[in-house]
Amino acid sequence: MFAMIRSGSVIRAYLSRLKHKKLLGNIYKMSPLNNKHTFERFVVGPSNQLAHAASIAVAMQPAKKYNPLFIYSGYGLGKTHLLHAIGLLTASVHPEFVIQYVTGEEFMNELFNAIRYDLIPKFREKYSKIDFLLFDDIHYLAGKERTQEEFWRIFRSLHDSEKQIVFASDKFTNDISNLEERLRANFEWGLIIDIQPPEMETRLAIIKNKIKENSIPMSDKISCYIARHVKSNIGELEGFLGLVISYSSLTGREINLDLVKEVLKIAKLDKTRLTRFHSRMFSVIRRKILRKERYRFHRKQARLERMD
Repeated sequence: MFAMIRSGSVIRAYLSRLKHKKLLGNIYKMSPLNNKHTFERFVVGPSNQLAHAASIAVAMQPAKKYNPLFIYSGYGLGKTHLLHAIGLLTASVHPEFVIQYVTGEEFMNELFNAIRYDLIPKFREKYSKIDFLLFDDIHYLAGKERTQEEFWRIFRSLHDSEKQIVFASDKFTNDISNLEERLRANFEWGLIIDIQPPEMETRLAIIKNKIKENSIPMSDKISCYIARHVKSNIGELEGFLGLVISYSSLTGREINLDLVKEVLKIAKLDKTRLTRFHSRMFSVIRRKILRKERYRFHRKQARLERMD
């Protein structure tokens, strides 16, 4: 009986290893490149033009300039968009390249499974075959010693083989706490460049692009008003446009300055982030719809009573 139980557990372990081996074998199953994040759709302005130019340079001539390229910025300023754009352009210019896009969290989880199922050699072999590595959220490795050690091996192997590496981070290299000094030094071998929050002209250009792409009926006056009041980052700007459209659709009102001011007032963008705004906005919409329905119901009841 003990032999049967042991045999069953061995088979399960073997099948589990096969499953994870298959996962490790396909580099595109984890995070495929987003076809929407192209250079053509990236709005360039003074706040991001250097990062944009450096990104095109490494895509056109991998490992010739800026290796590694380290792009950092606050949340929602376009660094992930640039990583995908680099990958897409590289794939079109160098179709023979093996391109890997991975986030810090994905890398750590993949390494964890490789350790758990005794697949470290396969894990290392996979990364050794990469021609172009796009590593997003590299700051996620902070404080994770084993992950940093394994990544350092991969970095040195790829860099020594003249393979291009591009990083994106929420923080400058010196501001990433609990990061091995050798990794920090390696990041500084190439070019480190930041993206600043977009200025008024760039915000306005982003709004106009979104209006054109989605055929949104919005005047220049309203676009300028939104650009002046939603300043923190591109993610919140795009998110706010989506909320204005949803508010208009759900309430049956046209997009005008009064509606935009109403949504801004609800959101209190100067104090509250848009991610916390969704539920509040739709709660307000639900209350307004319910009030309208109750009003219609009472009017109908009044008409019926008069008829009686």
